[in-house]
Amino acid sequence: MISLACPDPGTEGHQALRAVYRGEASPVQQRLALEVIVKHFAQPQDLLFIPGKPDETAFLNGRAFVATKIRHYVNAPIKNEDEHE
Repeated sequence: MISLACPDPGTEGHQALRAVYRGEASPVQQRLALEVIVKHFAQPQDLLFIPGKPDETAFLNGRAFVATKIRHYVNAPIKNEDEHE
């Protein structure tokens, strides 16, 4: 059975998310917070289709879309980046 629930981020993941929110996260915590959001909450690696359940399928695809966008912008070059240095 496929679950729509998100796994618990664990203590370190929870601390990292809170530190990012407060603007106090170390570089390690910043990366961990993104990993929690992308891998644990958005779960793009999971099966994105549930036969006979269009609402759940749409929910899973929407959740995975967020991870895809975050990964895209984390890895894409910033337009006109050289002009701002």
